[in-house]
Amino acid sequence: MQFEGKTVLVTGSGRGIGREIALAFAREGADIVINYVHNQDPAFEVADKITQLSRRVVVVRANVGNQEAIEKLFSTIQNEFGKLDIFVSNAASGFNRPGLEQKVSGWEHTINVNSRTFLLGTQLAVPFMRKTGHGKIVAISSPGADRVLPD
Repeated sequence: MQFEGKTVLVTGSGRGIGREIALAFAREGADIVINYVHNQDPAFEVADKITQLSRRVVVVRANVGNQEAIEKLFSTIQNEFGKLDIFVSNAASGFNRPGLEQKVSGWEHTINVNSRTFLLGTQLAVPFMRKTGHGKIVAISSPGADRVLPD
């Protein structure tokens, strides 16, 4: 198993691409931190599947676009696992409308979840990774950007 003994955080991992990423890491031996903000039931369904794979899993509700919430998420990782080997910044949200029709509040929400999460998450993940001398950080994007900034 390629990721045996590794701890992986996948933001937005209760559904969609994040769910599949979390399950793939678990199948390869990783312990997983599931993150969600609105959809609790799917997050716990993923956690059950990971448990069935004999992997450790923790489910954390946190709006990763909020600094206090993402700090709480990483504090939970410290308390539960004491380490983090891989951080996958996958959570995405936004108000998908053309940029000229975008409201400032919608834009701020989109930037906070889609970009600020990566910045804050990286700042919080790197100290974990420095302690072990290794780590990986991955940022996921999607074609959704075309909806806001069309060609």
